Amino acid sequence: MNKLGEYIGKNLRYPETARKAGQEGKVFVTFIVSEQGRIEKAEILKGLGSELDAEAIRLIETMPAWTPAKHRGQVVACRYNLPIHFSLNGSR
Repeated sequence: MNKLGEYIGKNLRYPETARKAGQEGKVFVTFIVSEQGRIEKAEILKGLGSELDAEAIRLIETMPAWTPAKHRGQVVACRYNLPIHFSLNGSR
């Protein structure tokens, strides 16, 4: 989870119009980590507006591969829900 936080911190690009409008909050994204560790089917569960939602999807879709989940010793696909925090003061 630390690596995920680092990735988000380094790669999140706050949309300029959302920044100027003072938009803040959380975008909740769901996605699947495939048996090969690829990120697939990223979707917004709860959004904040088109620009912040699009940035959250971009951020998830450009993540490096994950280590896939295992169930009873077998590699399986797994759905994951992740909140992406948009904060103008820099705290997450």
